[in-house]
Order: sequence, then structure tokens, then C-alpha cells
Amino acid sequence: MIKLLVGIRIRLMMSAMFGKKKKAMSIGLVAFGFIWYFLLINAFIIPITFVTTDELWQKGIAWIGVAISFMSAFVLCFIGSVFMAYQQIYESKDNEMLLAMPIKPGHILISRIFAIAGFNMLYALPFLTGTVAGYFLGRPSGSDSGVVFVLFIVIDYVAMVVFATMLTSIFAWLLSMILGRVQNKTLISTIIYVGFFIGYFYVILNMQSFGESIARNGEAIAEGLNNFAKPVFLMAAGATGHNIGYTLIYLAITLIPSCVIFWVMQKSYVNILLMKKQTKKTKYRDETAAKRSVFKALLQKEISRFFGTPMYFLNYGTSIIFPAMVIVYLFIKKNDYGSLMNFLALYGVKSESVLPYIVAMGLYAFVSTGSIMTSASINLEGKNLWILKSLPITTREIFASKVMTPFVCLLPFFELLAILNIFLFSMDSGTIILMLLMPIVTMAFFSQFGLYINLKHYKLDWLSENEAFKRAGGPTIASFSAMGSLIILIIVYVFIFSTFIDFYGFMWIMIAGLLIGSGVLYSMLKSNGRKLFMKVE
Repeated sequence: MIKLLVGIRIRLMMSAMFGKKKKAMSIGLVAFGFIWYFLLINAFIIPITFVTTDELWQKGIAWIGVAISFMSAFVLCFIGSVFMAYQQIYESKDNEMLLAMPIKPGHILISRIFAIAGFNMLYALPFLTGTVAGYFLGRPSGSDSGVVFVLFIVIDYVAMVVFATMLTSIFAWLLSMILGRVQNKTLISTIIYVGFFIGYFYVILNMQSFGESIARNGEAIAEGLNNFAKPVFLMAAGATGHNIGYTLIYLAITLIPSCVIFWVMQKSYVNILLMKKQTKKTKYRDETAAKRSVFKALLQKEISRFFGTPMYFLNYGTSIIFPAMVIVYLFIKKNDYGSLMNFLALYGVKSESVLPYIVAMGLYAFVSTGSIMTSASINLEGKNLWILKSLPITTREIFASKVMTPFVCLLPFFELLAILNIFLFSMDSGTIILMLLMPIVTMAFFSQFGLYINLKHYKLDWLSENEAFKRAGGPTIASFSAMGSLIILIIVYVFIFSTFIDFYGFMWIMIAGLLIGSGVLYSMLKSNGRKLFMKVE
């Protein structure tokens, strides 16, 4: 039964990512995203592991690089899958159906956890490859058996993923108990998510300085890990020293608590699923309802869905958080960009003069990321889409309400960030107009683009809302298209336009292109939108 449930869960998740027909375009985009992530993480991990291994080998503490790499992987697995675990384990729409069948709750639970562990394996894989590559590059040639090291490190990798997944699951268990007793789930979820995000942001910006500090203070760090992070020491020292005893103790420390966590969750799983959710009590009042236009009613419905669906809000609404943190960080560090420049040096950036351009393009990237929330707006109608189709309202009004939602919910925040950026770098009047126009024009294009893509690639048979906007075809295509547009614009400027025009002049050309594209998309939605909408079923 467990094997069957795991197979079903994996097929559902694969279907959510690639679609039932597994079109080559969807598979290619997901593969492109993973390759990009794989190369990016390796670009961080290989230099750090190489430097620490090379400089600390003679001191007998070359295992520190391995320890830091695996600690980073653990943190990423934990942060990246907490809310996914919450959705998959406790909020999946088929939970009640499975509980009504003669299936043990523990089997349902382990099938969910197994699927989450699979994704954590993918999250952590580039850390594994980066660690192995950096270690082999940094160690003296012929110093030890590389095959034995790889065997040890793979075993440690699997145990780490299992432990991270179980900690993620127990945190999701606590999260479900909290959210099951509060009314404003979106607010609580956002606060927790932002806390995780700030910690992750801090680690990324200081990654380069971490590597340098490790090389300079190897003995002190080794002693600290040995005293206060014993499992990490046992794992890394066991792998690099081929110490079976250390590795066995590490496996016991990680796997035994994992079994205990599963036992605790299994005992309370049914009670949490059947727990009565807190809902706000309303009192009937005999009064005349305010009249609203059809468009306003539809727009309010879209806005309420956005702010009332925690994972939907976290997936797109938090696009304002990262650029906000970057700009605040730049204000704080205005007179000393040393750590930031060390981080950017990994990508060949050597001068502080390009910081305004990087922030401007970063803001563009996150405006486009937030704007494509429309790529899931059709999906979220789910099985109730027929109601929307049967109402005496026009398709134009439906589309307008969906396209305007990011303008109402996100644009004011992006404009505020643009104003902060203007003050941060003391821009002239022409550039000020450019920076204020850029979020508006970018949002106009990508909000329409997201809606059009969702009309072509939709998913209504989701079991978890998370599938509707995170792993369905439409949002996946829109997300990678937004990412790809940023890469293409940077390449075009660096290799073509930079020779005869400055960056802000190129941005004016970019805005003109987005305006033309917005007009084309508007024409396509106006002429062909109704036909596409009626085909969605």
C-alpha cells in the first residue's frame, strides 16, 4: 500500500509540473530551471570547499568545508520545503477521501513525506556535487581514496536529507496546529516565511566572507563545530577521514530522531486533519447591501483570494520582500559595500558604479515575478470555473479583474521601492521618470502575459492549491519566461547596446518594447481570449 501511495503522489506531482501529456516545452522549461539552479549553487559551493580544503589540509581540518556545505544544504532543504510540507501533508484535498478508505494513516503520512524527501534530494544535490568537486580540487593529489570519500559522503547526504525532511515535517505539523487555531493564516504564514527569508538572505550575502573567515580561523571554527555541532563534525570528519565509527554515530544521531518524529506525527495525524478550523463568526444584520459594478465585484474577489490564500500570497506577494531588503541593506551599508562587492565579485562585478543598474534590473525581475500571479488565476478557479462561465458577465470583465489584481496589490509597493532607489542613488529627473514608469509598464506586460499563458496551459484538477500556482504548467512557463527575459535583456545590453548607449538609455528602449508587447497581448486577449476561455474545462 505504501508503494502504491508513493507512486500516486509522485505521479500527481510530476503531472502538476509537466502536465498530463508531458509536453516537451514544459519538460524543457523545468529542466532549464533545475540546471540553472544546479550551476548557481555549484558556483557558490565549489570555491568555498576548494579554498578550505586546500588551505586547511595540512592542519588536518579540511573537513570544515564539507561541514559548511552540508549545513548550507540542510538549511536550504528546511526553509525551501516547510510550506510545501504543510500543503502536501495537511492541506491536500484528497486527505479526507484517503482517510475514509481502509488505509492506515501512517501509510498516508509516509507517502507524503517520501515525496517531500524526493524534492529535498533535488534541492541538496548541487551541494553534494559541489562538495565533492571542491574537495577533489583542493586536496593534494594521491592523498587518499576518492572512491571511499564519495561513498561516505553519499551516505551522509541521504541521512541529512532524511533528517531535514523529518524536521521540516514536524515544523509543518506545528504550523498546522497553529494555523488551525488562528483566523488570519496569511499574516502568520507571511511572518514565519519572512523570518526564514531574512536568515537565508543574510547567509547568501555573507557567503564569500564566510569562506574567507573559515580559511583564516580554521582551528577556532573546527573547535566550535566539534563542541557545539557534534553531528556536523562527525559527518564531515567521518567522510574525509574514512572513519566508520564517526559515520555510524552520525547516522544514529540523524535517523533515530527521524523515526521518533515520524512516530509522534503518526499519532496526531488524524486528529490534526479532523481538527475543527477556526473561522470568523459573522452576525446577520438587516441592512441594504451596497451596489457595486461587476468589475469591482470580480476585482474584490480576486484580491480577497490573493490575500486569503496563504501559499498564493507567499508565492507572489513576497516578490516585494527581496528587493526591499536589498534596498534597505544598501541604505544601511551606504558607506561600505565591501561584503556586497565580495558577493558580486563571484559574478565578475568589480565596480560599485554598476550597483544602480543591478538594483534597477533586480527590481524589474521582481516586478515581473509578482505580475505573473495571473498565470495561476484561471487555475485557482478549479472545479468552480463553470460558475464564472455561467454568470451574465463578459469575458472582458473577467480578464480585466484578473489583470488589475497585481496593480492593486503589488504596484504601490514596487513604486515605493522605485522611489527609495531614486533617493539611494540620487538620480536626475529623466532617470526618475524612467524608474517610476518601469514597474507600471513591466506589470502591464507580464500580467497580461501570465493570463494568456494560463488560458493556454491550465490545470483545474488540483488536489492542493499549491499545485495550482507553483507546479502547474502555466505558472512554470510564465516564471521561466520572466527569468529568461531578464537574462536575455542583460546579454543583449552587455554584448550589443553597451558599446554605443548607456544603461538607462537601454532601459528606455526596453520600456518601449514592453509597451508594444502589452499592446499586442491586449489585442490577442481581446480577439481570441473568449474562445480560449470557453475551451478551459
